[in-house]
Amino acid sequence: MQNSLPVYDNIVNKISSNQTFDIGIDDKKDLIRNLEENIDTHELIFVIIRIYQIKNSNNVSSLPYQSKYLKTKKGYKFDIDNLPSKLVYILIEFYKLHNNSKNDKL
Repeated sequence: MQNSLPVYDNIVNKISSNQTFDIGIDDKKDLIRNLEENIDTHELIFVIIRIYQIKNSNNVSSLPYQSKYLKTKKGYKFDIDNLPSKLVYILIEFYKLHNNSKNDKL
């Protein structure tokens, strides 16, 4: 399994080694809104979460970060509060890139 993704690598490479991640409630609400509005990105988001888990955790055999697979929705459910703040930051940055890309196409 390849554990690299250009968009992930691009975002991570812009993070400085001593950067702190203060994720506020409004940031989390914006992330949730982006997740709800961009259903087409869900598989990619799961890949980003999984790559982060593989690169930053010893526990790579289980579902990442206490997620659950929902058979009825045929997808995964994550609690943002169970995700590391650096990963939440990466997801926020992903949606900034994604939304800018969508706006450029208009």
